[in-house]
Amino acid sequence: MEQWSIDRIPVSTNDHLLEHEANAYLLTHNCEDALLIDAGYADSTQTILQQIERRRAKLHGIYLTHYHPDHSLGAAYLARLTNCPIYCHPLEYRPLLELYASRSIEIKNIHIMPSLVNGSTVTHYNQSLDVIHTPGHTHGHIALHDKTSGIMFTGDTVIPQGTVWIGPPDGHLRDYLQSLDQLIARKPSTVYPGHGVVTDQPDALMTAMKARRLMREHQIITLLQSSPKTLEQLTQEIYKESVPTEMSWVALKTVQGHLQKIREDMIISVTVDPVANQISYYIESTTSVK
Repeated sequence: MEQWSIDRIPVSTNDHLLEHEANAYLLTHNCEDALLIDAGYADSTQTILQQIERRRAKLHGIYLTHYHPDHSLGAAYLARLTNCPIYCHPLEYRPLLELYASRSIEIKNIHIMPSLVNGSTVTHYNQSLDVIHTPGHTHGHIALHDKTSGIMFTGDTVIPQGTVWIGPPDGHLRDYLQSLDQLIARKPSTVYPGHGVVTDQPDALMTAMKARRLMREHQIITLLQSSPKTLEQLTQEIYKESVPTEMSWVALKTVQGHLQKIREDMIISVTVDPVANQISYYIESTTSVK
């Protein structure tokens, strides 16, 4: 069976986004027809177009792992230029349209297909990718898995450096941990992540990512058992000076995501100080999981 060629296309942006570099992946068949997984930023489409031209390929579809701007803003421009559809999970459809509207991106005559549901298959000639719904980073996040070769495109569920941002309203930590378990169970041979380099030791990476999340959860529970703390105080104690000021909101959202899960698992006491306009959280040392 002939395999497709996979080009990792690192793309960067001059826009002031959380992530300044992301991956797009061009999958090319020997007949020069191609698929694109994720599409980078609005100002990085030229890099992707140049790779398509090098391959002398015709783009047949753009498949988004999720709607976040570092993966989807380039899709509208590329779809218009190449006259191909954009595919996403149904739960990403509305946020994607809202993102494009907020950036004044014209989508007239662009076909956006919310058809990447869990268990469906992306078929291209004699190759296929299974769609896996992996909520956590966003509600409609997906991964794509070629179970024949073992390769997997994970978007932002698995990245080799740093940690994945999980926080409301887009994300949910319990969903994310379950998604990691789902991907670990599939035993991929190689992971193509949304950011960073391709890894051929995905099991160790995903296991470590899960352990880090559980470690952080334990740390928050321990802090809340010692004394009442606000969300801001928790964030300061956990991250101290390790997070740049401009990124502090990300750390805050991350802790908020952990608190969301802990409040579902345990009884947390909440106190409100109307004068200081503060909410504090506290866990009795004898409290157990609900």
